[in-house]
Amino acid sequence: MLCTALDPEERIAPFSTAKYMIVYDENLKEFAVQAANPVLKRKRKRNAFAWECIKLNANRILVPRGSLSFSGFLMLKRSGVEVLVAKPGDKFSDAVSRKAEFSDVLVSLGSATREWFSSAVRR
Repeated sequence: MLCTALDPEERIAPFSTAKYMIVYDENLKEFAVQAANPVLKRKRKRNAFAWECIKLNANRILVPRGSLSFSGFLMLKRSGVEVLVAKPGDKFSDAVSRKAEFSDVLVSLGSATREWFSSAVRR
């Protein structure tokens, strides 16, 4: 089972803004779970999304580059979930993924900082 975040056009979207959380059954080639993103109203969205995927018994997670926090990465690894990274905006059915590396966590740190700063400026 593969967990990821999608927008309404079924493109891979950042955890913090995606409209849907999906769990894809790779054996049956269909969505096993397709629900509204449960973390949109939470303060710590990146970790919350990883936790929701773990609760749904996903054994793999497809992370949009820029959405993987260090603590979320550790949580997923400790839970035995394989972490894959893909380019945000790619169509889910055509997405090319690779195993996540520590450099992906660093990219996410920059992304989270920009996201926090822009939300603080808007207040």
